[in-house]
This record gives sequence, C-alpha cells and structure tokens, in this order.
Amino acid sequence: MAKNAASKAGDKQDTAGGSGKAAGADKLGSVEGSGEQAVATRLQGPQILSSLPFQILLFLNTYYFPIVWLMTLALLVYKGYVFQFATAAYPMEVFVLFPWAMAEASRIFMGKACMGPG
Repeated sequence: MAKNAASKAGDKQDTAGGSGKAAGADKLGSVEGSGEQAVATRLQGPQILSSLPFQILLFLNTYYFPIVWLMTLALLVYKGYVFQFATAAYPMEVFVLFPWAMAEASRIFMGKACMGPG
C-alpha cells in the first residue's frame, strides 16, 4: 500500500512538473548540488540595473542645478535693471524659474529614490 502511494505521488509529479526531475531542480534544468545551480540562482534573483554615468551626473547635478538657478535669477535681476522689458515679459521670465526648480527637484529626488539605498 505504501509503495502504491509513493508511485501515485511520482505520477502526480510527472504530470504536474512534466519532466520528473529531482525536487531541487530549478527553472534552468540544473539539479541541486551542481555548479550550474549557483549561477542559475544568481540569474533568477531580482535584477538591479544601474548606470554609473547616470549616478555621476545625478550626483553632480544635485550641486550644479542650484548654482545655475541662482545665476539665472541674478541675470534676470540684472537684465531688469539694465534693459527695458515689455510689461508682461519680465514677470513671466521670473515665474518660469519656479516650475523649472520644482521639476528639477522632483527629477533629482526620483532619480535618487530609484537608485536605492546607498
């Protein structure tokens, strides 16, 4: 009777698993204890995509953008004193600085959040 139950369990494994490999077989077809398993396990883990140039530029842009923004604001103030602007042009140019700063800050924040800890 015990032999019959074991054969039924084997039949279920063959129909469910298809190939009837050992219980420790992974998706790539290697068996536990083989050298291929370690490689297969590493390949199946969560994949982390990183880009060193992206990380460097994001780091530098964290310091570069505030300097550019302040220089742009100073240039606009200088232009306001030296040159004559149309009535609506000067406030519009100054106003554009703030959405630009918000977009850049969110871009830097999201870039750093997606890189993960560290």
